[in-house]
Amino acid sequence: MNNFEKRFISRAEDLIDDLYDIAGDCDTRKLFDIGRFGWLLTVGRHYPDDEFLTEEEFSILSEGERIWRQSLEIEDERLALVRAWIDASKVERDIGLGLYCCAMLMSGMYRNEDEAIVLFRVASERYAFAIMAPIVIDLEAGTHGEITGVKNHDNNPAAEMARRRHKEHYELSKYAIDHWHKNIDKKLSASKAAEELIGIVKLSHKKLAELISAEKKKVT
Repeated sequence: MNNFEKRFISRAEDLIDDLYDIAGDCDTRKLFDIGRFGWLLTVGRHYPDDEFLTEEEFSILSEGERIWRQSLEIEDERLALVRAWIDASKVERDIGLGLYCCAMLMSGMYRNEDEAIVLFRVASERYAFAIMAPIVIDLEAGTHGEITGVKNHDNNPAAEMARRRHKEHYELSKYAIDHWHKNIDKKLSASKAAEELIGIVKLSHKKLAELISAEKKKVT
């Protein structure tokens, strides 16, 4: 696994954890069906010439768009994901597409680095949309409704928790880098420096090593 793959997989792991928090107890399989068709739509509309989709996927996309446009019944099992997308709320589409893109990155299911970059970009965008949406999820009834006129996250504790966690992660990362600059021998490898930071900064060894490695490149 090269540095490119490690970097994107690490970021995808962070995103997928937060997306699962926002999704709560929603049906994961349903979300991935939603996300898969969302990915086909995204590629078909914005990256049609980049060869990210197979012929079969283009066929599913074409048929799915026709069904969606004409409000047709779905009989082909292959097209169940189309029904999932059509019936989903906007926030379900955002979460589902974000989860799907992260899963593709983490499993290495991309053809080249260009596709990996697009997957990460789309996942990040959908996460941002989901975390900013003021929503109420009624899990027992299985309904999802957006509330208009709400300017905070009081109605979405999971989204607020994810937002706070990202803020905390940013602050811890900044503190770790500052401590490294002031107190740790720059000749130590990123891994060794991370060991020095364990217990001082509440981040994993993996995250700390990534931070130090990136900072070393900036200052050399």
